[in-house]
Amino acid sequence: MYHVIEEGLNGRTIASDDPYSDGRNGRAYLLPCLWSHAPVDIVTIMLGTNDLKDTFDLTASDIARGARLMVDLARQSLAGLGGAVPRVLLIAPAPLGPVGSIAASSGLAGAVGRSRELGALYQEVAGSAAADFLDAGQVVAVSELDGIHLDASAHQTLGLTIARRIQSWRGFGTDGV
Repeated sequence: MYHVIEEGLNGRTIASDDPYSDGRNGRAYLLPCLWSHAPVDIVTIMLGTNDLKDTFDLTASDIARGARLMVDLARQSLAGLGGAVPRVLLIAPAPLGPVGSIAASSGLAGAVGRSRELGALYQEVAGSAAADFLDAGQVVAVSELDGIHLDASAHQTLGLTIARRIQSWRGFGTDGV
């Protein structure tokens, strides 16, 4: 049996403080979150889309460096069973699609190209940081309605893909999904 703790938050960034939305900095939130839920076996991290906003003026490489910080923090948290290192799955977000008015008003109008760079960069990060990797863009696409978010079907597909990936790891079995 699995107990999944979902900690998603609309507008969360990897490591940037949003001047228009308080409390969205993932780096500041990660350790207290892990410690409050300890022990945790696996930490999945899928952030980066909001970091593409014009407000932050970050390159795809900057965002990947932030993802590396998140992986390192999760591993250094020792929030696993008995103070062990939890296993980390770094997930590159699906690239942005055609940008609609919602994306444009969110400051993502110029971010489509940079969003397409994240998969390869996150794969490099995972490889160098002893983390597992999944490229959501190879599994799902963002909704055509706004070009940013996943629709219900894509969420289901991605969730099942993540579950299957975790089940394939030695010691995590095949029950619970």
